[in-house]
Amino acid sequence: MHYNNYLVNEKAYALATIKDKLQELKAAGRPIIDMTLGDPLDDTCPAARSGIISYVKEHTFSSYPRTQGSDSYLSAVSSRLKVDYGKDFLPLKHILSCLGTKEAICMLPLVYDWSQGGEIFFSALSYPVYKSSAQLLGVPFQELAVSADTNFFPDLSAISEEQWKSCAIFWLNSPHNPTGSIASREYCLELLELAKKHDFLIASDEAYNELYYGEQPFSFLETDDEHWLVFRTLSKRNNMTGYRAGAMITLNEELCAMLLKLRMPLGTGIPEPIAAAGEAAWLDESHLNENRENARKKRDVLLEALKSSGFEIHDSSAGFYFWISHPELSSSEQLWDHFVTQDLVLTPGTAFGPAGEGYIRMTFACTLSQCDEAAGRIKKLKL
Repeated sequence: MHYNNYLVNEKAYALATIKDKLQELKAAGRPIIDMTLGDPLDDTCPAARSGIISYVKEHTFSSYPRTQGSDSYLSAVSSRLKVDYGKDFLPLKHILSCLGTKEAICMLPLVYDWSQGGEIFFSALSYPVYKSSAQLLGVPFQELAVSADTNFFPDLSAISEEQWKSCAIFWLNSPHNPTGSIASREYCLELLELAKKHDFLIASDEAYNELYYGEQPFSFLETDDEHWLVFRTLSKRNNMTGYRAGAMITLNEELCAMLLKLRMPLGTGIPEPIAAAGEAAWLDESHLNENRENARKKRDVLLEALKSSGFEIHDSSAGFYFWISHPELSSSEQLWDHFVTQDLVLTPGTAFGPAGEGYIRMTFACTLSQCDEAAGRIKKLKL
């Protein structure tokens, strides 16, 4: 027997490599502030914490979780969407639960038969799981060119009719990790028209949709069409990365049924105590508003420090990332080394693909006091 070629040949997960470097610096006694991963250090939604405690107190035994998610959890997601979008998304017909969204994103290609052709399209600068999923499952893919000139989203007009014919899944992540870019309503609707014309699925990763500092980003949940699958999660919305609670939403009832069949043998149901916490979080709007305002404060203090120190910020109107460059530091490695002089560890842009060269990503998922400290250190950076 031979191992999967991807596992044999692929290098270590880029973000894990950065974490290893960070640990080495900490072990050497450096007062490091970790600004790498989007793993919030602020308080988890209080209602979620109360929900899980209440569940454990009331249940003296533990049962297998349902693959699709508990009725109450799915109903909570449905209620949230009704409030936000004024539409009825029905449990099991339109909504399934998932463990955060990473595992659901990774396994999505398994729902299709690739023996007759088809490819997965995604940005050449993107969340690494889109590519690693395709490689792991042996599915052909196209990495679509992006740049600052295209707002770090693929230029749809540059994709030929012949290319579109091969597209089966088109990954769109807006607000975008790692750049913070937001795809405009016009861009998304143009993509939707192409999906209808060429019959492909838009896989819309909307993990940061509710963390915004101006107008809320467009969501495909606003449209009445069957050519999209939206991924939402409580990880960033309510600082619940460790809980692993999310949802997949689509108006394509056949796709929803197939996803449920796919997930049944995989053991991906949200455990009941976590579902109780998730239910409370979806129904709680106060923590989301507080979280958004807290993120705004962190963003503002860091943004002022970065700009005053000569750094260029691509966008920062949603999510909790800065995509940073500097006219005198041309490589991601130079940027990384520069920030490390003040014991700030960021993620080189090249961790997200070659198109990230010359950039570095700063995450402000740490606490406000840490952001204040980081801002002071940034102002001490010398070229």
